[in-house]
Amino acid sequence: MENRWKYVPYINSIFPREQYHFRNEKEKLIDPKKIISLSRPFEEIYTPEIEGLRKQILEQGYKRRNLVCLYEDLEGNYYVGRNGNHRAILTYELGIPEIPALVRKIRKKDSSIGR
Repeated sequence: MENRWKYVPYINSIFPREQYHFRNEKEKLIDPKKIISLSRPFEEIYTPEIEGLRKQILEQGYKRRNLVCLYEDLEGNYYVGRNGNHRAILTYELGIPEIPALVRKIRKKDSSIGR
């Protein structure tokens, strides 16, 4: 698979805490196509071991209890937080239309949008 992903190891590196705040986590269904960033380099994740997870998803379906932890920016793009890199790649690649995620919204400190 081609690497279409940004690599953002620390969300604060592009959204500094001095300028942004992070709203509480909420569980919701999201479109994996809107995930644009991984928290680990693609090359570390997309290894032969990912095939076991792919096989499991293809045989058993995507387990809705497996929440991907994401941050959502002002444009509705998602960034993988503490876990979910493999699932982000595979659900995108397999064309799964929506997955459950634990989402924290990123907002500018002087913004009332999304409050």
